[in-house]
This record gives sequence, structure tokens and C-alpha cells, in this order.
Amino acid sequence: MAGSGKKSDLVFYMDLPPHTSYERILARIEAESRMSEAEGKKVDRRKFHHMHETPETLAFLQEQFEDVIPYARDELGLDIVIIDATEPIENVVEAMLVTIGSRFNIASHGVPMRDQRLLDGLAKR
Repeated sequence: MAGSGKKSDLVFYMDLPPHTSYERILARIEAESRMSEAEGKKVDRRKFHHMHETPETLAFLQEQFEDVIPYARDELGLDIVIIDATEPIENVVEAMLVTIGSRFNIASHGVPMRDQRLLDGLAKR
């Protein structure tokens, strides 16, 4: 990181519309609450989202991150890869693994590769 003498090798930015992110947060909270109750755990408090997990704040944060990405790439030399996080989790993970493999010259052992055009679209730079 800048100033510490260390350089990040690779940074993934998960690109996800704020409304989709908020829906996932609410779904996660609901699922965690149901699991706690199903496991017989006493739920002392209702599961809740963090202060920054509102649609408005998520939209603001997305704007801020997208504004800083060019600076981080150009001025700080960070290798930032934007991943389309609207895709199914399997596709997101695969795009990340493919990117890691290509950046660090690592062969993908046992990682199923799908259509290369899909992966290129997921790992846009």
C-alpha cells in the first residue's frame, strides 16, 4: 500500500448496483435469523444491517469507489480488476480465479472453464 513500502498485487472491485446489494443484505439478515432460530439458538436481538448498509449510502459509496479507481490505477499503480458481481457466485469466483491465474501465470488445476467470452465480460478492466 502507498507509503508503507508494500504494493498490493491485485485488487478486485465487486461491481454491484446498490439496490441489488441492499436486497442481498436483507436476504442475508433474514437467512441468518432463520438459521439461528432453526438451530435452537436464542436470538437476543433482531439481526440488523450496518449503518452504511442503506440504499442511499451504498449508492454514495459506489460513486466514491468508482471515482477513485482511475486514480488508484494511474497514480498508485494498483492492479484493480472490476468484477461483475451481478453474475451467479460460481461465475464471479471463476472470473476471479481466471484473473489470478493469468496475472500470476498460474495454471488452473481442476477449475472448470466455461465460455471465455463470459469470463472476459466478467473480468472487465
